[in-house]
Amino acid sequence: MSNNTNVNQQAFSEQEMPISSFISAVAFNGAIAVAMFVGFEILRRVSPRIYSPKTFLVDQIERMPAASKYPLGWIWSVLKLKDDDIIKHAGLDSYMFLKFIRLNLKLFFLYTILGCCILIPVDIVGTSSPRNNLASYSIGNTNPSLVPSIGSSSGARLWGHLIIAYIFFGYLLYTLRRQFLSYIRIRQQYLTSKSHNATPQANTVLICDIPDELNDEEVLYKMFNVMPGGVANIWINRNSNHIVKLVQKREKLIKDLETASTKLIKGAQKYAQKHPEQFPQLQEYAATQTELQQDPSLMQAQQAGGPQVPKPAYDVSQLPSELRPTARSLTLPLQAHLPSLIPGLGQKDDVITKKQQELIALNNEILHQQQQFKSFPKLRSAFIQFRSQMAAHMVAQSLVHHEPLACEPRYVEVAPPDVIWENLHLTCEAVIARRAISNVIVAGMIVFWGVITGLFSSLAQYKAITNFFTALKGLSGIANTAAGAIQGILPTLLVAILMSVLPMILRFLSRFEGNVRKTTVDLDLMDKYYAFLVFNVVFVATVVNAAASATTASNAAASATGVVNQFGSYAQNPTEFLSVIGSKFPGAANFFVSYALLQGLSGSASEILQIFTLIIHYITGVLFTSTPRQVWGVRWNLSEFDWGTRFPQHTLITTIGLVYAPIAPLILPFITIYFALYYVVFTYQLIYVYHQELQSGGLAFPKAIFQLFFGASLAELVLAAYFFTQIPTTGPQAIAQAVLMLALLGFTIGMWLVCKFQFDPLVEYLAIDLLQLGQDFGIGAHPTAAMREMKAKLDGEGNFTERTAQDKLNSQIRNQASQEVPPQGQSTAYNGYHGDLEDGNAETKQGLPGQLGARLRGLGNQFRKVGVDVNNQLTGNVRNAMAVMREDNNNFEQDFDFGFNRSKGAGLDGAENYDDVYLHPAIVTPLPTIWLPQDILGVAQTQVEDYRTNGLNSTTEGAALTRKGRVTVSGDPPDLEYFARQ
Repeated sequence: MSNNTNVNQQAFSEQEMPISSFISAVAFNGAIAVAMFVGFEILRRVSPRIYSPKTFLVDQIERMPAASKYPLGWIWSVLKLKDDDIIKHAGLDSYMFLKFIRLNLKLFFLYTILGCCILIPVDIVGTSSPRNNLASYSIGNTNPSLVPSIGSSSGARLWGHLIIAYIFFGYLLYTLRRQFLSYIRIRQQYLTSKSHNATPQANTVLICDIPDELNDEEVLYKMFNVMPGGVANIWINRNSNHIVKLVQKREKLIKDLETASTKLIKGAQKYAQKHPEQFPQLQEYAATQTELQQDPSLMQAQQAGGPQVPKPAYDVSQLPSELRPTARSLTLPLQAHLPSLIPGLGQKDDVITKKQQELIALNNEILHQQQQFKSFPKLRSAFIQFRSQMAAHMVAQSLVHHEPLACEPRYVEVAPPDVIWENLHLTCEAVIARRAISNVIVAGMIVFWGVITGLFSSLAQYKAITNFFTALKGLSGIANTAAGAIQGILPTLLVAILMSVLPMILRFLSRFEGNVRKTTVDLDLMDKYYAFLVFNVVFVATVVNAAASATTASNAAASATGVVNQFGSYAQNPTEFLSVIGSKFPGAANFFVSYALLQGLSGSASEILQIFTLIIHYITGVLFTSTPRQVWGVRWNLSEFDWGTRFPQHTLITTIGLVYAPIAPLILPFITIYFALYYVVFTYQLIYVYHQELQSGGLAFPKAIFQLFFGASLAELVLAAYFFTQIPTTGPQAIAQAVLMLALLGFTIGMWLVCKFQFDPLVEYLAIDLLQLGQDFGIGAHPTAAMREMKAKLDGEGNFTERTAQDKLNSQIRNQASQEVPPQGQSTAYNGYHGDLEDGNAETKQGLPGQLGARLRGLGNQFRKVGVDVNNQLTGNVRNAMAVMREDNNNFEQDFDFGFNRSKGAGLDGAENYDDVYLHPAIVTPLPTIWLPQDILGVAQTQVEDYRTNGLNSTTEGAALTRKGRVTVSGDPPDLEYFARQ
């Protein structure tokens, strides 16, 4: 008993924090936040490129009207946005993220009312605890060993915490399940929407690890053409490593040529300005331009299509030779091992001429490789596109092959820009092995990251610095100055660099595992980064605090060893672990109150101010842009929101809030403020700043919900552990309370597993009944609502039953199938292949398997035409069905307009050619274009004509060089799609 009492006394003595100090921290952080928001109010008017680029730098259909210019008017502009507007202009991923932030805001607002109105009086009323200390407003104030005035009321007070915990977590579980149902309906509507069905990924399946005997277009066609609607296209992936390297080399050549040509153009203009007597035509052109500017009518006539003022043309060969960029090239045997810029080695070559010759040769080689791509070695994976969405989802959920792990895994919803092509060669066994290796590395990083951080933090100690830098000894004054500078700057800098590198390492490991979609890498990163944050922010800051405080501050190695040893002792004695959890978590409440305060005020203000983005943008624009393509990259490329690292930062705050809600309710108002500020800030950022090229359909949302299940489980474990630590003081009451909390913990874990079992398939796939209803009745949002909608179509007299509707549905399918059997001998084309599927004699000769195959294929032919128009019928009346669903569910969820199509493709109605959409980009990439800025001398036009004469694409469209020698652009690069597909 004495040991537990000592642990509790130590824990809560560390918790003490005067309210005056806390108020000072609130005032300081609040002042910084206000200053940042004021800075944003000023800068958003000065630099719309940083603070509202989506008002003018995106397509018209995605463009947002500018926010109000009144002070704080931007807040009203974002708060009045409807959900449809958010989805249309930011995408479903952004909407679900904001929905998650809004969910937490509502939860913690309710928790704040209950916690502050009930728990704080339970902890403070009737005690002699000082009111000027934060520790008096937490569950620690109910401990009679710390607050003798509590007396026998301690157990009764703890019942209040238990009851509130049941209310908190009971409502949370109800809300999380309800949110799952809501998301499933939104996800189903998204997958069946017209805009999504216009994309190629809606009907396409990626099959990996295909056995050699199946890895053929004809075999795959015959195997999968039995599905409703049949197969539309098949792309077997091929080893494209060689051509990929050639294309990458060509990209570098294009950029080198643009840099050299732009340097020549700028040099020529600068030379002309220094020697105007050599350019009389330039003076005439300038005079004409001045006349146009002085006479608005002439300028308007020219802009309306009148006679254009001819621009002077200058013979580039007449320019001084020193203006043409040159570089030395080595012809020595050591050429491959020595840099080409070593002075005095090699002969000088004209860069433009040399790079141009290399590009011509490389274009010819790439074109030859593209024409011969079918001779590339096959990979064990293929994209199969069906004529119906039903077929794609059926194949993805079916058992395809009798061999273990063959044709596994299978993916639907793989957008062409989302593919990680270098992972398509991996077998299922290789993916499993890579994932195991990655998980071991991640686990080691999570555990030992605190040790590494501790070693860097040791540089904050003067003795450690002087021991490391022995040269500083004996240099009294200089040593003190240098040590002080290192002590104040270096530790923070190293820790910041370490934390910035961490997401890169975790992302690399997620790609290494064999994920084939970039969006899947982000989702996988969410789990890894959340686990890291929970362990290193929550556990290390609380549980391991005992080991860290037991060692001297100047000995980081001993502290790191103590951390490792402490976890070793926990593994050997779990009871000790529970005891430390129960004592140390409540003792760390003040730290997390300050943490939530800092992140909510300064963090949200820093997010919207984007000061580092602003600085980097202008530094990059001035120092590192010389060509039109580089200028466009700085000015027109918009930032993307990193779901893999940004989402876990907020699920971490939710986890902290859930853990401390029944323990230290004073944290709840600051968690509520945190989500309120971030909701406003992120709504603005996602609508006006961030631009998402890839959409996962909101798949990060269910992952975040599952992380909240973990947060709730951790919170219940902590509270149960605290009740166990109170057994020596309150006796049987604490035992009952601990048992009840463990029961709630078991129920939470059970609900977690049930939701995962119930909703995981619905998150990834569309149900067949949903697709079937859409096929025959033009509705496809919710089966129950769809049945009701069919009442008017099937039975106008009111004696409608769901069973009757299903019987009529099946009857109609059979009738359609029997009436639409394709004639004998009809062939079906896919991707250039024509196969005769009606050779009955050939099938008969193969015996029973052949007859079975013939029957299956005959059935597939019967159903093929029934399913050809499934997409058009499926999406025709989705909104009508969703309206019925909303009425059926008491306006539980609303209907959404998913806006325009962000991906390539426009459906399978024959209007679009999909022959190359799932080929490797290097195989189908066209010739790139050399983009130069138009100049007043006409040097750029001369260069363009020279490139075109030699078979190279080049233009000056959309780019110009000002008189001051600055490159400006007025549109996208002419080959934007080429570089976007790489």
